[in-house]
Amino acid sequence: AAAAAAAERAVLALFGQCVRGVAHLHAQTPPLAHRDVKAENFLLGPDNRVKLCDLGSATARHGTVADARAATLAAEELRRYTTPQYRAPEQVDLHTHRTLGPPVDVWALGCLLYKLFYGATPFEETAGPEIGNASPLRIGGADVRFPPQGPHGDVSEGTKRLILSLLQVDQARRPSCARVLAALEPLLLLRGRGGG
Repeated sequence: AAAAAAAERAVLALFGQCVRGVAHLHAQTPPLAHRDVKAENFLLGPDNRVKLCDLGSATARHGTVADARAATLAAEELRRYTTPQYRAPEQVDLHTHRTLGPPVDVWALGCLLYKLFYGATPFEETAGPEIGNASPLRIGGADVRFPPQGPHGDVSEGTKRLILSLLQVDQARRPSCARVLAALEPLLLLRGRGGG
């Protein structure tokens, strides 16, 4: 249990660095949305510092999809600049008239945190011909299923709650990056004392 707690703390600390990178983009004027937050777009240096990369997908253009032409253009941008397993519900269903902006990165951070603990993103199909592909129905319903444990042991209930808070279908209920960082602090402390 102590080894699992130490592993969880290490992952949460690295994840905090990922969140700080995304927060830096969101703090710009106007705010930038990365749009392709995923494990492969973070580099880990020899000093254990995490750097966000592949900023070619970032944009300060945020808005809703108002008509069929805008939906076609948005769908093409999504194909070019995003990864299906990390797409937020508003990116999967462009006809919901929700804003495409920084909240998509918060959703993707939830997918990233899940992947760091479970080895796959939360909405990947695990069987059948669609294995590895994202399920639009599961994304749209935020149908998150937690395995009994991750490859490195049990994952605390506090960490699972954090993942679920990031994977809210309603953008207004997703926390800002600052709130995510604040939520990480007690998790790091509790797991350090054997709680969770």
